[in-house]
Amino acid sequence: MRDGLSANVISDIGQDANGLMWFSTYNGLCCYDGYRFITFRGTEGVDQLTSNRIFKIKPEGKAGIWVITYDRRLYFFDTATCTYLDISNEVLKKTGQLFLARNIYTNDGYAHTWILGHKTTTCLRINTKPSPHLDSLEVLTSKESPLIQQKVRKVWSDEIGNEWVFTDRGIALYSTKLSLEGDFEHITKIADKTYIAQSSGLLWLYIKGAGKLKRIPIAQSPSHKLHQRRSIQPTPYRYRKWCTGF
Repeated sequence: MRDGLSANVISDIGQDANGLMWFSTYNGLCCYDGYRFITFRGTEGVDQLTSNRIFKIKPEGKAGIWVITYDRRLYFFDTATCTYLDISNEVLKKTGQLFLARNIYTNDGYAHTWILGHKTTTCLRINTKPSPHLDSLEVLTSKESPLIQQKVRKVWSDEIGNEWVFTDRGIALYSTKLSLEGDFEHITKIADKTYIAQSSGLLWLYIKGAGKLKRIPIAQSPSHKLHQRRSIQPTPYRYRKWCTGF
């Protein structure tokens, strides 16, 4: 704290597209520019946060910072105006239900951000280029989007707009009918091919426009499992082999 941090407890760290470092603390959101810390807290009557104790942050390009407070309220901190936008309250106005957030998935190369709900299957999808557009806010439930029938674990998107939704039951490609049940865990994209691996060790291939996942046979013993903390990565091109984390 003697160096300018607002609290000694740091819950999350991120870096934005400008190179600035951001820290979520138990006493506000801190920015470090290489020389000093600046703290941004909610100001009563202007941009009141329900709590300055922050749980999670996620930089959104150069536009701002997604913020989840410890009571799971969702905000967007606009770095141009240094104000907080209460997204949970915007969802409340739209649906009549308060939205509480669990996790945030962004991709600087694509326009949409996903926010997963806390203890619910409800998710948010919002266009964030160049900054969040509230009129594009989608509140997704199993009713509005049949692919989200189970709890969403994570969302992975690439630079050409594929949005893969990982659930407790399987995987689905958003805005298509493509889905498959299984313990899907890891994903990577090379050129027009997307490779997806299950934690059980099965490897699948998706080619844009194919409309389905194709199983790739790989040599393995029945006891092989894909480690939860590893990922599928290509080896140098000349070898034309794949490292699947076994």
